[in-house]
Amino acid sequence: MRRESVLTDSDKDSIEIVKFIFHIIIEDEQKPIYLKEVSLNLDQRKFFKDRLIAVAQGIRYIFPDKANSPTYNYCKEIIDDSTKFLKLSKKITALFKQHHKGNTTDGVFIVALVKIQNNPSFIFLLKIDNRLVYQYKINNDRATLRKITDTFVEDAKAIQKMALISLSDAYTWEALAFERNSDSIKQYFKAFLGVSEKDDIFELTKKSFGAATRWANQHSELLNETDVASNYRQRAINYLVSHTIFDSEEFINTVIFDENEERKARAIASFRVFLQELGIYGQTYRISQKALTKGNVKHTTMTAEGLTLTWTGDPARVNLTLPKERGEDGMYHILIRTNSIEEQQV
Repeated sequence: MRRESVLTDSDKDSIEIVKFIFHIIIEDEQKPIYLKEVSLNLDQRKFFKDRLIAVAQGIRYIFPDKANSPTYNYCKEIIDDSTKFLKLSKKITALFKQHHKGNTTDGVFIVALVKIQNNPSFIFLLKIDNRLVYQYKINNDRATLRKITDTFVEDAKAIQKMALISLSDAYTWEALAFERNSDSIKQYFKAFLGVSEKDDIFELTKKSFGAATRWANQHSELLNETDVASNYRQRAINYLVSHTIFDSEEFINTVIFDENEERKARAIASFRVFLQELGIYGQTYRISQKALTKGNVKHTTMTAEGLTLTWTGDPARVNLTLPKERGEDGMYHILIRTNSIEEQQV
């Protein structure tokens, strides 16, 4: 069964770079400067593995029109026959430059064939800014090329764009992508890849606060002494209302509140896995405030007798107490305090 999740910790640990090349892009030149081979030392390999892990925090994409996406088909050819890696890496780089004419800086474009969980069905694409490439154009020597390679590990902020393309059947997404200083990839990069967002941010926002309710209902043994599922849902809503960009770890740490550190650690780990399985964890998306209307964020609880309670916000703020445990009579004792009761006209 294909997984909704982005890369899990196990996936990240298993990442292996099989083939690697970069070509040089100079803004004012008509075409890239193509290289034949590049060798990486252990530090550089670790650097690029870390970047692969970082792109797992990107947004999930699909290829809606594979037949007419050159990038997808070049990547597929590499997976089908890795002896074509060098030739096709040049085509991918040329296509990137063509789509970013006048909208990219001097640097290198990296293509890598990657294994995840021993499955060699992934292509990693990176654009890194690098001012030394102009010097290489002038000198055309190995020493300058070595300097360029050495600078990769010095500044992760030089990374401009990243994409991990999956041609495996392991995931429901087909690409993860990230662009510096942006919560989504720009139109140039999107057109180059030929992708569209897998998730609608309106639905993703609703799915995020709904996940807190579902997790809390399924894991009562991990909740703190006083809170019920609606408290966890409300903290999720509070986070989404007060933030613009969704960050998985910040979200988890807001939702999970507990003074018992041992139980809190178990709850955080459990909620993280729950969000991974739903395909929420790891995504950095722009939160949809339209999904957070009063109608969407209200809480609804129904008793066995068919009594429906509906409210907005923290239960305590509307003088509602929902018990965690049954009373001595085997019943849940719900307490509502109010100074007025009005029967609604039907």
